[in-house]
Amino acid sequence: VSDHGNAELIRLVLEHAAVARHHRVADLYAGAGNLSLPLARRAGAVIAVERTPTSVEAARENARRLGITNLELATGPTETVLRGWTKRALRLDTVVLDPPRSGAAEAMPSLLALAPSRIVYVSCNPATLARDLKTLARGYRVELVQPIDLFPQTYHVEAVALLVKRDRPA
Repeated sequence: VSDHGNAELIRLVLEHAAVARHHRVADLYAGAGNLSLPLARRAGAVIAVERTPTSVEAARENARRLGITNLELATGPTETVLRGWTKRALRLDTVVLDPPRSGAAEAMPSLLALAPSRIVYVSCNPATLARDLKTLARGYRVELVQPIDLFPQTYHVEAVALLVKRDRPA
């Protein structure tokens, strides 16, 4: 992965998330906190969800090392965690998600039910991104999709999509 490309990815996610100190943000498929940690520097609270315990531990250690105290970490499959949040009617201002190549189809119903104002979707697979954006279009307007070359000299490309909640469902 290109350091320059990753810096651009983080910059775009922060710009499109438009996070302020009073916002509660979720970072889904968070890994070791590549996006969670920069988001936590701007938000009131960030909840990072990651399935892999070693990645969660790395994120925890990174947050500790950086003195970030407003990051909560949840271990488990994203769709399971989201269903729990839906039952509790958790309020989120922004959701950032960076799923695997298979996309986030299982998370879509809960994400639509939680209805955050903004969704920033990072994808490495144009086909699953298109599928998931079509589902999210029920309640969101796709504002933009920006490609990023994270893997120079290869055919792989990342995309950052910004979705904004519609006043009324489509």
